[in-house]
Amino acid sequence: MRLSFFGGKSIPEYFTGKSGAFHGFFSYVGEYRTIKNLSIGLNLINIHQLAAESYQEDRNLSLDYLRLKKKQIIESETIGLLEFIETEHDLSMVSGHDFVKKRFKSAARAIRQGRLDVLPMGYLISGPVGTGKTFMVTAFAGEIGIPIIRFRNFRSK
Repeated sequence: MRLSFFGGKSIPEYFTGKSGAFHGFFSYVGEYRTIKNLSIGLNLINIHQLAAESYQEDRNLSLDYLRLKKKQIIESETIGLLEFIETEHDLSMVSGHDFVKKRFKSAARAIRQGRLDVLPMGYLISGPVGTGKTFMVTAFAGEIGIPIIRFRNFRSK
C-alpha cells in the first residue's frame, strides 16, 4: 500500500516544485535536505500548518522563520516545560578550564565535520555552585551554533 501526501507528489517535488507553499524557496533538492533536517521533530500536521500559513500570507518561507516556528511549536507542545535559549557566547569567552576547553573545542570541530562517531555519549559536568558549569555548557553550545534547552520547573506543572 502506498500513501500519498502533498497532492500525490514526493516530498522533494512538493518542496522544490512549481506549486506548494515552498515554491521559489528551494531551487534544488539539496536545499530540500536542509528543510528536511530542520523539520525533524515536527509532525505532518505541523508541516502542513507552516505551509498553510505561508500560503495565506503569500510569502516564501526562510530558514530563520522555520527555526522560529519550530521553536514555538515545540515550546507550546511541551506546555511551557522547555525553553530554547540562543547563546551569544563561545569558548573564547571562558577563562581558565584549559583542559575542558580543549576537549570541547575538539568536540565542536568533530561535530562541524560530521564526525559524531568520535564523540562520547555525553558529558557529566559536576562541581560546586558558582564554578561556571552552566556558562561553560552555554559557551560550548555557542561554539557549535546550537540553542540550549532549559528545563523549567516541572514541579509547578
